[in-house]
Amino acid sequence: MNFKSALLSASIFCTTISAMPLQASSDFAITPRVEVGPLNYNLEFSGALPVAGGQIVNLSNTFNADVYALRLGLTGSWRNIYVDAYYQQTTEGDDVQTLAQFGYIEKWQGDIEESNYTIGYSFLGGAAVFAGYRDLQLTADGNLGSEYQFEHDGYFMGASYAWPLTDRGALSFTLGYAWLDADLDETLVGIHVPGSGDGDGFKIGVGWRSYINDVVGY
Repeated sequence: MNFKSALLSASIFCTTISAMPLQASSDFAITPRVEVGPLNYNLEFSGALPVAGGQIVNLSNTFNADVYALRLGLTGSWRNIYVDAYYQQTTEGDDVQTLAQFGYIEKWQGDIEESNYTIGYSFLGGAAVFAGYRDLQLTADGNLGSEYQFEHDGYFMGASYAWPLTDRGALSFTLGYAWLDADLDETLVGIHVPGSGDGDGFKIGVGWRSYINDVVGY
């Protein structure tokens, strides 16, 4: 199945708990963190699916889920160089897919798992450049025996700037570019729907982060 996919992932992490940096020297620090918050995930694709009898059925899928995410992260820094890694797992979300061509309504339940690794260099106070690797998997099951697994992984690079506006808070701007490989493995009401491809795109972000005290932020 040939398909075009568009992916949007937006999140608001409302609580961050960061341990005080574990410093081995004045230039080196390791900071673990825990983040929780709501996340909205939207995935769309469309394409032509061959079915029994030589027929071609045009299908389009739109999955939209509002879930909560738990993110465990670790940042290590040495002078102007930093390395960051995190693992994220969401709660189960649900969505309904209407398959008018088959006369079915599929009710899906699934979750999202993601890992991210970044290396960066900061300069001029609040500016930074970075590059990294990410991997994301969406797995879901339908009430009609359908199964769905979508994965994309690849590399990204970008730049950011943090503008301090208070003693503890800063407004950040991020622009990144990603090169991803995508793989789809779906069984839809008994029909196997494979697909794979690659893609690229921009990620633009505006964020605010501040700390309530030395270890709790938002």
